[in-house]
Amino acid sequence: PDDAARLLSELEDRSGRGEYVPAWARLSIHVGRGDLPAMRRALATSLEEATPPLSLQLTGGPLLEEFRSDPEIDRLLFEFYGR
Repeated sequence: PDDAARLLSELEDRSGRGEYVPAWARLSIHVGRGDLPAMRRALATSLEEATPPLSLQLTGGPLLEEFRSDPEIDRLLFEFYGR
């Protein structure tokens, strides 16, 4: 948990300095932490950023399947993958 918090803080700092940090970079950390609200936000932002489905699949897709029981995550993943 401490490493995850440190990584999220680092990504926020980099973003705050104007560096582009894609939403899927944060998403993989949120998945590891099991933070559903943060996963929902990161998935929604990934859709807005037009993240290619393959990028999402490679960075956390298989792990996200565990959270498909959440209706919003399931809906967002359906938008990404069409299934």
